[in-house]
Amino acid sequence: MKTILIFIRHGESEGNKNSRFNGNLDLLLTDRGRTQAQKTAEYLDKYKIDKVYASDLKRALETAEIIAKRQNLGVIKEKSLREIFGGDFEGKIYSDLNNLYPVEFDMWLNDLGNCRCPNGESIRELLHRFNTRIKEIAVENRGKTILIGTHAMPIRVMSTVWYKKDISEVRDFDFVKNASVTVVDYSDIEEPVVLEYDISEHLGELTTELPKDV
Repeated sequence: MKTILIFIRHGESEGNKNSRFNGNLDLLLTDRGRTQAQKTAEYLDKYKIDKVYASDLKRALETAEIIAKRQNLGVIKEKSLREIFGGDFEGKIYSDLNNLYPVEFDMWLNDLGNCRCPNGESIRELLHRFNTRIKEIAVENRGKTILIGTHAMPIRVMSTVWYKKDISEVRDFDFVKNASVTVVDYSDIEEPVVLEYDISEHLGELTTELPKDV
């Protein structure tokens, strides 16, 4: 039997709506975000999900709960599945970051793989934190289909693992869309295979995403 991990980015949050750097801020979904999550739950009817894990931040947790409810499951909350800790970036409007933190934000835009958020987490630390726990979940749930409710940057950094790129090439991957679906076969823990990536067609006109220049 295959081990399948389904990665879901949370629906639109209040921070997304206001173009803010969310990080570990515990923000709620918007009404649109809840509708996105419901549409994604319906899209996932084609899977028999065995277990649901999610970041303990409200926007990811609520998204996962909407999906889990449709599958008659509960949600296991995991701090390790959180968004990057943005330190001083958190809560700031993206357009203000260049003026407030010119050196750090320039690295964010131009050398993301080596960036550390000021007084926060580095991209490499995020990758280590998230990838370590994902491997553990895959080992603990061999032969099952598992849903992972998480955030944009964790999926982005994991793309370098799935597509066998160095973390310095993380900018080659865009942020996935709100409530999008990424499916990865983890039957071989060290050689995961992407089956679907950033699927959002089921959202139609509800689709939302981060700007390309952040």
